[in-house]
Amino acid sequence: LVGSEMCIRDRSYHVMAVQQIGNARAHVVEAREGLDVKPGDRVHLSIDAERRRRIEAHHTATHLLHCALHQVVSPDAAQQGSFVSEDRLRFDFNSAAVAPDQLRLIEEKVNGWIEAALPVHCTERAYADVKGNSAIAQFFGDKYGDVVRVVQVGGCRNELDGVSMEFCGGTHMANTKDIGLFKIKSEGAIASGVRRIEAMTGDAALEMIRQHVVARSLEIAKAVEKIKEVNYELADMGLVEYTQYAPVKLTPQGRRIAGKIIVSHGILFDFLREELALPEERANEVACQIEHIMTFEEIEKLKSCRIRPFEGAGEDSAG
Repeated sequence: LVGSEMCIRDRSYHVMAVQQIGNARAHVVEAREGLDVKPGDRVHLSIDAERRRRIEAHHTATHLLHCALHQVVSPDAAQQGSFVSEDRLRFDFNSAAVAPDQLRLIEEKVNGWIEAALPVHCTERAYADVKGNSAIAQFFGDKYGDVVRVVQVGGCRNELDGVSMEFCGGTHMANTKDIGLFKIKSEGAIASGVRRIEAMTGDAALEMIRQHVVARSLEIAKAVEKIKEVNYELADMGLVEYTQYAPVKLTPQGRRIAGKIIVSHGILFDFLREELALPEERANEVACQIEHIMTFEEIEKLKSCRIRPFEGAGEDSAG
């Protein structure tokens, strides 16, 4: 209800926070001149329905994310904190770093549950009846009353057979299909052994993807312009035939130089692999570095070179 408007004696006040006090909920409003409220006064609370819907989407997605983490990363990935708003969600949990492949699988699982159009059931249960149910996520250290609210995604109402089940008093979507889309923005460490995932749903997720596509498009455009500049420089040197409207074509001189470069790299690579026993990846890396500082003739001489052991190596020396 944070962000809603409360009307008191025909004046509207912005709700800044909501606090639980016993069995009641206190709404904290902005302090303004003329605010005068007494016990027994009637007030009217006006909720921004669209904002609430976006918060519900992020909240239900948080439950699905928690469930996916248990399936993909570890059942011991326990929640350490969370936050939901109308434009993002944040979920903290104890774990080692989550691999990129795991993040992709988490996204696939959450979006799969969204596409499955699973119903979301919110039911109240006697705490004594469900506190030992390991299928229901419950947070040790939290204090629960005699009655708890169970939010269940999927399954049948009152059967406790959902994909995700948690003790939760928050607001949620009625069906996962209304979340629209789930997209992870980032994953990283916030403390020793504690990770944080930030994600978005619905229109916020689509906007994040749009911004990423635009950024990548600008990078590609810059790279294309750089390639054009290099091609024009090579054309000025007589190594390629190039115009803006035709494919790049090597000139005879360009083919000769390109051939020497390929041969040089091969000679260096073979020498480093056979004579120095470097691993393939490292040999390729070193060859790329050396070929810029040696002439073709110097590199060709390596074909006949063999590294010889030091004189006397392996021989017994006279005392």
